Amino acid sequence: MFSNIFMGYLLRVLRDVLRQYNTISQTTSFGSDVKEQQIKKVFTAFIEYDEESKLYVGVIPNVVGAHTQAETLDELQRNLQEVLELSLEENPELANESLHFIGTQQVEIAL
Repeated sequence: MFSNIFMGYLLRVLRDVLRQYNTISQTTSFGSDVKEQQIKKVFTAFIEYDEESKLYVGVIPNVVGAHTQAETLDELQRNLQEVLELSLEENPELANESLHFIGTQQVEIAL
């Protein structure tokens, strides 16, 4: 059918295209030639520090219910991953929603 060189080329092109949208990681089973591809999606979280509670608060705006808080940024990262995984288990279609993050903007008003 197709030569190994041609198939390798097609796989490289496909991998490069997918990398534009997702991070691809490859894992190899020990003692096996079988490679498994796992597609990962990166989500943007907004993080604030609440002076009153002394906690970091994180929200993933395009995933309903994906918000949490923690005492440290490392703990907040773990909590955000956990709440994101749980939210996507309940509503897998949320993984297809995208957020086109542009940046932040400060707005000044007179009080």
